Amino acid sequence: MPSPTSPIAAGIALAPPVTPAPAGRRRLLLVVMFCALGVAAASSTVALWLFFAPGGRAEAVSRGPAYVFRVGTIVVNVAETNGRRYLRTTVELAAPSSKEMRRLEEHRTPLVDAAIGVLGATPLESLLDHAKRETLKTEMRGRLNEAVGGQPVNQVFFTEFVIQ
Repeated sequence: MPSPTSPIAAGIALAPPVTPAPAGRRRLLLVVMFCALGVAAASSTVALWLFFAPGGRAEAVSRGPAYVFRVGTIVVNVAETNGRRYLRTTVELAAPSSKEMRRLEEHRTPLVDAAIGVLGATPLESLLDHAKRETLKTEMRGRLNEAVGGQPVNQVFFTEFVIQ
């Protein structure tokens, strides 16, 4: 008679003993795993190479100017609003060389004054219209070059532009 604590007495069927897989199946499983690991590593390498490689997709985007001088944040009352509206903008200038960049740094005060003059005289409608904003940048570039003398400013950037 089986003992009361034995699995047979408790009504539990025993599973057949587990036999190890044949050596051929284990070897096949290892080969498949290593192949999958190799494919994953190769695809990751290709993806990283395509993303970070020179001449890839990232190179198609313009890098922009090499020398950028930050004039600073300028706040002016908007023209023709009787002081009820103001413009807060941050102006940055592109220079063609490090020499011209130093000239811009030396003439910071006349640059800020010229920028305030141009922005303060611009009506609200021109500030709100994106097409006219490009014209404003061209006008400002001319006035800033006059303030410094020569052509040290290639482009004008508004990195912040808030009208209140």
